[in-house]
Amino acid sequence: MKKYTLFGKNIVFDDAAEHAYEVQADYEFAKLRIRDLFRKWYKEQSSIQNVLNHFHDFVNSVYAELLVETTFEKIQKYGIYDMTADMYGRRCVSFEGAQDAFDEIEAQYDAITEKQHAEEQYRAARKASRGRWQGGGFGLSGALKGAATAGALNAVSGLGHDLANSAGNLSSALDASNAKSDLYNASATANRLLTGLYEDIRTFFDNHIQLMSTSKPGFFKFCFDEERAKALLGNAKQLPDKRTELLSQAFTLCPWDEDLQRYIFQRYPADRKEIFRASTEWGLGIYDCVEEVLSAEYTEKAKQNEADAQQAKKRILDIMHEYGLEESRALDQLETDCLNRLCPNIETTDEETCDAYITAIADYDAQETIKEQFIKRIEERVSAIWSTEDAAICRNIYMNTDLTSPDAVKKSLQKIKEKARTAAHEPYSKALEACSEANIGAARKYYHGVWPQVCGTLGWSGLAAFLLILFVWQLGAAWSILAAAVSIIFTVLYSSMKSAYNTLTLNGEVFHIAITRNNSAVAVQVPGILWTIPVVFLMLVAVYFVHPATDEIPAMPDSDTETDYADSAMDGSADEPAADTDGIGYITASYIYDYLGHWTVDMTNSALDASVSFDLESNNDILCFSAEAVWGQGDRVTKIGTTSLDMNEANTQAYGTYCDNLSNTGTVVLDFENGELYLTLVGNVDHAWDISMQHEHCSRGQTDAPGALTDGVTQSIEQRLNDEAEFASMLQGQIIDRENWRSYEYLLLDTMADRNDDSSLSSVGTFEGTDSMTGVSVYQITQAEMEQWMQENYGADVADTQPDVAIYANGYYTAYGSQGFIGDTVSLLAAYELQSDTYYVQFRKQNEATMDDDGRGYAVVHFSDEYGVWQVWELGWDTEEASEQALAAYKN
Repeated sequence: MKKYTLFGKNIVFDDAAEHAYEVQADYEFAKLRIRDLFRKWYKEQSSIQNVLNHFHDFVNSVYAELLVETTFEKIQKYGIYDMTADMYGRRCVSFEGAQDAFDEIEAQYDAITEKQHAEEQYRAARKASRGRWQGGGFGLSGALKGAATAGALNAVSGLGHDLANSAGNLSSALDASNAKSDLYNASATANRLLTGLYEDIRTFFDNHIQLMSTSKPGFFKFCFDEERAKALLGNAKQLPDKRTELLSQAFTLCPWDEDLQRYIFQRYPADRKEIFRASTEWGLGIYDCVEEVLSAEYTEKAKQNEADAQQAKKRILDIMHEYGLEESRALDQLETDCLNRLCPNIETTDEETCDAYITAIADYDAQETIKEQFIKRIEERVSAIWSTEDAAICRNIYMNTDLTSPDAVKKSLQKIKEKARTAAHEPYSKALEACSEANIGAARKYYHGVWPQVCGTLGWSGLAAFLLILFVWQLGAAWSILAAAVSIIFTVLYSSMKSAYNTLTLNGEVFHIAITRNNSAVAVQVPGILWTIPVVFLMLVAVYFVHPATDEIPAMPDSDTETDYADSAMDGSADEPAADTDGIGYITASYIYDYLGHWTVDMTNSALDASVSFDLESNNDILCFSAEAVWGQGDRVTKIGTTSLDMNEANTQAYGTYCDNLSNTGTVVLDFENGELYLTLVGNVDHAWDISMQHEHCSRGQTDAPGALTDGVTQSIEQRLNDEAEFASMLQGQIIDRENWRSYEYLLLDTMADRNDDSSLSSVGTFEGTDSMTGVSVYQITQAEMEQWMQENYGADVADTQPDVAIYANGYYTAYGSQGFIGDTVSLLAAYELQSDTYYVQFRKQNEATMDDDGRGYAVVHFSDEYGVWQVWELGWDTEEASEQALAAYKN
């Protein structure tokens, strides 16, 4: 039982109310703890196969430890002795949520894998290898089914409301044709499994409440209502004559509300001690409010005068005793200031004064932790004094040593080590230890300056020659190896000279006579990399005259030759002219026109993890080719712009070169074989988003896709619009575009935490951790970060507009994640091209929770080559179509 006196009235919370609060806190803690354990475990699995194989073991383990073992101790504490932990687990634990989530993910995995296995055999193997919920013990057979709508947690305490909101629509986020790695990496996969765990946690505590209430009637009294308490607090601020009465009611409904606690503490000094005690008993405590009171006692006058400071210290200690505090920032600051007055200018004082300071500090009345900080500063000052003295002694010994005499060097090294008190001797000891005829000679050469410039120039020139030979001149492996050897040899020589010089001169600070005697440095020392420029120029001129380049383009073989162009491209011989090739530019066979249109690549032989489609067109009887590859859910799009192809004489093969939007180049070959079409793409250089393939069969593309978009583009636009669901649902019929976005800046910022965690867009801001009460993510976002993000994802105008000054009042905006959100799933109905890579799309929305139709909307989207993402230039979430005036503006 907890009892408080506020505003002259007693407020009592009986044991049943405390039990209700305790079970709510346990529920929230269990969710946070399982979430953290699950995310760590999921990351460790590294693949979807491991997730499916080990998920049952993980669930069995965490449910036993975090739910059964922890909570069973409490039921014994409250006098229930007629059941074992095993019995308790069977009564309360359910695996239903975890099993449902597992089944959904396994179905997605099976859809991918069964394409490569016989369905019957594969399913049998999966059933034989999959995990099992614990048999015996508190297994699935004995678990109660959670009362999802009428359970105590839902109907009374309201703890289960966020589960449906946090569930993602997995089927809309993933397509069965995605690769296994995409299934593992997709946030929707982990989110669905975690949602299943949340459902089981809710069911567990629901069953726990029912069990306790049956064994001990009246054990729980769910008398709290946080929402009503906040309403009472808001009204109390507006109604002075009813304020204390409303505040008392609010406290009764939600004693852990920190806003309420702070309001009472700041406005009612007589009740400060009592409300502070409540804050520590129902939460973490409003220590910051007490700290403000303590700081007020440390006045400006006390900061300037020792006597006033001691009086302020006494008042601060009295208040701390009253509130039961053992430490305070105000007290720390006061004692720090006092010791600064006692020991001024520590960093510049002499050794004798430092000794006096140490004695004075030992006799001064202050916290030991504060005194230790000052002692450490003084010791560092003494060490600095000794280091200066040691460095001077070591320098004198080093400069008077004959470095060419091993005996003299040995004696000096011993003398330095005997006299040293600090680490200041180490560079001099290292220099003496490195003294040798070879090192002294190398250091002298580096000091003189000519030989280092020669070695540097030859090292850089060798590297430049190696790169030119390898990628430009292509003179063969022998010349490449020779150039690389020259570069390595002279680079090593340069490095060894510089290392000896740095060691013996202490990085150019101490110049011994052994280095400088009869060895003057050259007046001008030019870095070797600068000498490399004219050397490389001369190499280019020499190669130009000795090995002139040619502009000839090798012809393509026709169908009668034994050499297939695609094969020659794959084995690296595509640059050699083939015999008997009569490449022509124009289409001369009428049946080639039957191949014009949109095509998709079947990917039968290629391991490429992307969907590829292309278009064939005729431009004045010249065959033209353009293509597009889409990875994942539109995470990356590679485009090949329209390029003309040459036809062989028999009109059975077309060929040419391409350059994609990432500036990668390569060769394209089309083979026309008895009405079938095959595509070969060969990139000149391997890279992360290479779309090379060999003789892949192609099929006619869909003709009824929205606006004739490819399936990959349609999917990536839908994904981009789905990323807007949480923000756009708050627009309520309004329209946002690149120019008016400042009007919606608050709403955009409010969704940033969730976007960072769950969307495919780039993250923005600094992650600050999770909120201690709700467990949601917290980010701090500066104005510059927000504007850059808007430019990238919306093409927004940021130069001529300024935000509301209150948004970034502290230099940043703090964005909190939501505890659950049900949005809409977008699917395109129609698409119209306004200009290159810019589309006006109309879409329908479907509620993720009810699956009901949720209206129509439109958007203007543009694919940005600069950022590699779809930008939303205009969005009417609840508006079915754009105005003709707006569309005309985009077309122009």
